[in-house]
Amino acid sequence: MSWFESQSTKEKKSTVKNAIAVMLADGKITSEEEEFLAAICVRVGLAPAELKSILDHPEGVSFTPAKDTKERVFQLLDVVFMMMIDGEIDQREMRLCQAIATQLGFPASIVPKLVMAVVEGIKKGRERASVAADIEKFLK
Repeated sequence: MSWFESQSTKEKKSTVKNAIAVMLADGKITSEEEEFLAAICVRVGLAPAELKSILDHPEGVSFTPAKDTKERVFQLLDVVFMMMIDGEIDQREMRLCQAIATQLGFPASIVPKLVMAVVEGIKKGRERASVAADIEKFLK
C-alpha cells in the first residue's frame, strides 16, 4: 500500500478485501460470488489491476472502515450479500460477517441482530438502498 493512497482508496480496497474474505470463508468459490466481487469492484471504482494486487497480497490491505455511517452500512451489506449469494449461510461466513460488523464500529451488543436484519431484508428481495435505510434507522 502506498503512503499516498487516499482514505477513499483505502476504504475501497478494504471493502473488496472483506468481500474476498467472506467469499473464501466456506472453502469454496462459486461463479455467483466471483460475479458479485466483480460488481463490487465496479461499484467502488477499483481497477482490475488493483483487484489482482489485493488477491496477490491481501496482507498489504489494512482494514479501513468508511468514515460515515451510510458507507459503513453499505460495506456491511456487501459482506452479508456475499455470504448469502451462493444460497447457503455457512457459520464461518456468519461469524466473519459479524466480526467485520464489529470492526466497522457497530456496537457488538447489536451486531447479531444487525446482521440478521440485513439477511432478512435480502431474503425478502428488498432493494439495497431500502435495506440500508432501515439499518441506518435501526442504528439511531
